[in-house]
Amino acid sequence: MSRKKRENPWIRDNISDDIAKVAFRLKVTLENGAKIDQDITPDISIDLDDLCDQMQELPSAYAFYSMAWAQQKFEVAKLERMVKRRRGKIVETLREEARLKSTKITDKSLQEMIEADDKLLEIQLKKIKAERTESKLYAVISALRMKSEMIRTISADKRQEMRSGDLRVMSAKKLAMLKRIRERLNKSRGGSKT
Repeated sequence: MSRKKRENPWIRDNISDDIAKVAFRLKVTLENGAKIDQDITPDISIDLDDLCDQMQELPSAYAFYSMAWAQQKFEVAKLERMVKRRRGKIVETLREEARLKSTKITDKSLQEMIEADDKLLEIQLKKIKAERTESKLYAVISALRMKSEMIRTISADKRQEMRSGDLRVMSAKKLAMLKRIRERLNKSRGGSKT
């Protein structure tokens, strides 16, 4: 995908390069295994000299990030289910072991054993990362909505300025034409007043 590089002055002036490279970097793995790894800055930045192209690009960018967000929501839900399933298996295994040993497990010790499970921890960390990416995608979608509104507003303001400028030019032309008409009338009458 060929994307125009747009610099965002606020990011440049307020965020260090090290932080911007992480904060504005999107990494998503799609269902088919394809990976998205790109800088989102061009998509959320506005170039005042290129409003028309940006308005044409917005629907595609919005659809792309919405699709990635939906995929990430699915991933979070899947990991959530895996966490619940793993917890259930741990509880089942521990209770079966306690039954075979004819011992009782307290809720507190059961909870501690669940929290100590390495596989559960691994799944929970994946879920946390997936939630972070999901939140980042939602923020990009929100930024694209704002960008769309801002571009519409800026475009409307530019159109209004052009109309105002056109009216001033037309008024100046009309005044010049009226002045020439008066001059001709005065010449035809023999006077020289303007």
